[in-house]
Amino acid sequence: MWLLSRSHVTKMLLAMDEADSLKPAYLEVVESLMNGEYLHTLQDAQRRRGSLVQLYNSIDSISTQILAMGTTPSNAAPKCSPTPPLENLKLCKAIHSRAAQYIQENLVTLTALITEEK
Repeated sequence: MWLLSRSHVTKMLLAMDEADSLKPAYLEVVESLMNGEYLHTLQDAQRRRGSLVQLYNSIDSISTQILAMGTTPSNAAPKCSPTPPLENLKLCKAIHSRAAQYIQENLVTLTALITEEK
């Protein structure tokens, strides 16, 4: 039997939700620092950015595990056919692809931090 773990998908979606909720606060801190305000510290911005990067890495890791599930039979089913059902493989690839797109849209476009000199 070929299984897609609901818990993996749930973990990934929760990580995406958490990243979506943390990103606006990070952007606010970066904007404040770029405007020369002293409401926040560079260390605060770095900590927030680090949290976001960890979440994006977690999303990538989980989506890679989901992709592997599309090609690996469940241990609980010894009489599994040697190839995964096409629908399962397509679903796992679609989930992984969407996660990669999400990471690209959010991590790659994440505003860079200013340096301490600035």
